[in-house]
Amino acid sequence: MNPTRLALLTFSLLTIAGGVSAQSLSKQESEKVDVRLRGALTAYEMGVDVDVPRAPSIWRAEDGTDRYGVIVYTDDSDALRARNIRVNSEHDGFVTVMASARELADMARLPGVRYIDAGEVRYPDNDVAAGLVGASLLHNGAVGGTEYKGDGVIVCVYDSGVDITHEDFRDPVDPTKSRFLYVWDQTLTPTGGEATPAESCCTYGVEYSKTQIEDEIDGSPAGFVRETDINGHGTHVIGTAAGNGSSLSPAQYVGMAPNADLIMIKGGDGSFPSSGIIDGFSYCDAKATAAGKPVVMNLSLGSDAGPHDGTDPESIAADAFSAGAGRLAVYSAGNSGDDAIHTSGTVANASSVSFTFTVPAYTPIAGANNDDFTFDLWFSTGGAVTVTVDSPASTGAAVFGPGSSSVVPTADGTISGNNRVDSGNGDRTFRLDVYDSNAASPPASGTWVVHVSNTSGSSMDYHGWEYDELIGDAFDLVPLTGGDSNYTLSTSSSNSLIVASYVHRWRWCGDSIGGSCVGYIGTDLSDDISSFSSVGPTRDGRQKPDIAAPGQGMISALSKDMGLSPASASYIPGGKHYVTQGTSMSSPAAAGAAALLFQADPSLTAANARSLITSNADTDGFTGGVWNANWGHGRLNIFRSMVKLVDNASAGNREILAYDEWSSSGFISVTFGIKVAVRFTAGISGDLEGVFIHPRYPVTLSGPLTLEIWTNSGVLPASIVGSAVSFSHTLVKGNSWNYIDLSAAGVAVSSGTDYHLVLYPTQSGDTLPLWIDTGSIDNRSSADTGGGWVSQPGFDFRIRPVVADGTVSLPVELAVFEALTDGQDLLVRWQTASETDNAGFGLELKAADSEQSYREVAFTTGAGTSTERIDYEHRIVDVAPGAYLVRLRQVALDGTFEYSPEVLVEIGVEDEVFLAAPYPNPFNPRTSMQVAVAREQHVRADVFDATGRRVVTLMDDDMRAGVTRTLDFDASGLATGLYFIRVRGDHFVSTEKVLLIK
Repeated sequence: MNPTRLALLTFSLLTIAGGVSAQSLSKQESEKVDVRLRGALTAYEMGVDVDVPRAPSIWRAEDGTDRYGVIVYTDDSDALRARNIRVNSEHDGFVTVMASARELADMARLPGVRYIDAGEVRYPDNDVAAGLVGASLLHNGAVGGTEYKGDGVIVCVYDSGVDITHEDFRDPVDPTKSRFLYVWDQTLTPTGGEATPAESCCTYGVEYSKTQIEDEIDGSPAGFVRETDINGHGTHVIGTAAGNGSSLSPAQYVGMAPNADLIMIKGGDGSFPSSGIIDGFSYCDAKATAAGKPVVMNLSLGSDAGPHDGTDPESIAADAFSAGAGRLAVYSAGNSGDDAIHTSGTVANASSVSFTFTVPAYTPIAGANNDDFTFDLWFSTGGAVTVTVDSPASTGAAVFGPGSSSVVPTADGTISGNNRVDSGNGDRTFRLDVYDSNAASPPASGTWVVHVSNTSGSSMDYHGWEYDELIGDAFDLVPLTGGDSNYTLSTSSSNSLIVASYVHRWRWCGDSIGGSCVGYIGTDLSDDISSFSSVGPTRDGRQKPDIAAPGQGMISALSKDMGLSPASASYIPGGKHYVTQGTSMSSPAAAGAAALLFQADPSLTAANARSLITSNADTDGFTGGVWNANWGHGRLNIFRSMVKLVDNASAGNREILAYDEWSSSGFISVTFGIKVAVRFTAGISGDLEGVFIHPRYPVTLSGPLTLEIWTNSGVLPASIVGSAVSFSHTLVKGNSWNYIDLSAAGVAVSSGTDYHLVLYPTQSGDTLPLWIDTGSIDNRSSADTGGGWVSQPGFDFRIRPVVADGTVSLPVELAVFEALTDGQDLLVRWQTASETDNAGFGLELKAADSEQSYREVAFTTGAGTSTERIDYEHRIVDVAPGAYLVRLRQVALDGTFEYSPEVLVEIGVEDEVFLAAPYPNPFNPRTSMQVAVAREQHVRADVFDATGRRVVTLMDDDMRAGVTRTLDFDASGLATGLYFIRVRGDHFVSTEKVLLIK
């Protein structure tokens, strides 16, 4: 993001810039401008270009000028527009602007502008995860028979960008189709053919459409989309939220909402300005409104700076975004749980308090403006304080009275201070930044003391946070004496869902080159809160975080531009995923899970969604039974949240039955011919839906594994019930939890009754190494080595059954829903199997190729409550030719409603193309198909492999109407697999699948 500089001001000039005022501004006007931006003002007056290293957001416009992303506190945005200053996002009390230095000066002169804030910099804070939170059950239709995968919902992510070519974000049927609706790269300047998203919100960055993204994927043309994710964070995050696992076969590491539509906003490569984040909220809201769909926005970003009370501009923007129906912002809690960066207390009137920082001996990073430590102090009122800073070599090196903001260069380093009353909450705040504006004077090693004298006339509470606490080329810690990790949440938005992290994977097997298996160092903390997860509550005492989700040991999508070596321990076999940790990973798990709720009810509010999630959280010995500052309300259980959304009266729930613990571990080898079992006793009646198993390594299976459910006799298995479930050995990952779907077993279990889950290899010569708990024994494990079942009293197998009751009473059970054409009329028919408190049905229609919202064309009164099958029909007459989407909005007597699935119908549209099915199919090595068009046009036919790579072009030519062409596909040089023949004309696109078997 940092533009190329034409010249750099000298150290003395920077000193002037940090002083009280720029030449053309009065002292009062100058102090309206954040001290981090004043270098830009001075450079503007002097007519030179200057580096402004403390500004969080800098963007080079198309005209070559530098612009600064700022937050302007004003109630008169029209005054800015009158001076041709473009306002990007507007909120109550502030706006965002991408301002030039001249515009900074112009705004400072306006009487209606209270303060110009440079903002803060935010930093980046699954099959197993989906199974742990209950999303896998929803994918399989375990609640009311409906599959919830995020259909009709947008997942919007603000992060480091995305690898748009990754197969986990493509249509699994046609890999040339992307699930991305838009990608907005805020860091780019438009070049030939590119455009900003001015229609949606903002006049900076570059927006890429779905069409442009798909052209990039299929190479027609390639090289237009310049957005990349070199950090890899954004690709991993959005994969956790909504990846579909299609990069591997069978699909693996599936995210929470694998059918959701996607939007990515790239705000930076590793640091992200709050002004850009605020604009991101405006952008996602505008796109969702245009599409007529609900949206969940994930922000796996955070900062330890700011008021921590929800009054900062970003929190206000997040709350505004989440205020309407069909909107929810989800934030990571932060990764400061291990860091003693917080302090708090009370300072009496006419008294003082001191804060001590110890800078160790360190090797400075070469150059200037890259070694620093920062302290952010907030008081409970706006009362006056005076701050004095002692450096290691100078007592009283800098003094900042009330309202004072300046930059003081010293031999011990540059001291920047800003002592002001915050425009957002009226509280006194002081920001200290000690840094190396001159490379020859980095922050000195030794003791730094900040003295605060209270001259307000009354006592004041205070909270302070040290951030940017690492210094030097070895990232040495600058400790805050007496610091703690309380109140360290990286955001405090009221309406947002704030997500902590717990450990769901302590070990895993890494790269396929050598198959290394690794884990975290130290005591195994599996199932416990992640030590790094930030701690609540907010400064104003609100109960945050809201929930905890899996976040330590998360495997998700790998960006090809990240450059991760296959030799890395984080690199997962298959080359499409990697493992990492952080609340950055738990947040998208919760965001994607929340998207499933919005599929069920697009009118859901953020408050409703948060309540459903927090009130249905799982609690246990780790989480405690009530809200606490580490776990929030407990572990995310989106399955029970969905049950309660669909039928609040339902007692449905889900249990993960874990009889093993992590105090002591060992392993056994389960060889072919041996069966092992865990006896389980559910606390609810329901279906056995899945199981977690934890193999050791190496896993060298050549055939499938089988799982069975047996009844109990005494404490041993008696006889099999339901169907055996066999699953591919390719799904079994060594040294890690694996979630296996068992819904095909068809077994319902009763509460309080013992059953056994039996596991064994089915291929001769195979061995499964299985982790066991040897510390706290529940005596529920048994084995059959060929002579009958025998108890295994010395250990517990790491096998955890999952039982769920998704029984719900649906207000309307829809048996049939179809849309038919009758001439130019559209005939819509539906049948209900039962109705409960049903007021009626709104019939809604929209053009299939339009981003406009649905419109209601008719309302049909329902039957109230009925157990009889009832037929409904409505005719829409004289419909214009075209393709349409039709859906029903079923309205209950209490005013709540839900939507039916969409139905696509075409009326009055002549067939543009005739495609004969490829023959033979399957084939080896040649197949062919015929194509004819109804009107003259240009036609291109390409063949793509399963990764979306174009392997051959079969034709690229003009075709006359009524002429048949034969397309021959010779796959002699290609490998066995699935291929897609896509035929695209001026007025149509069609795709056929063919299977090559050699």
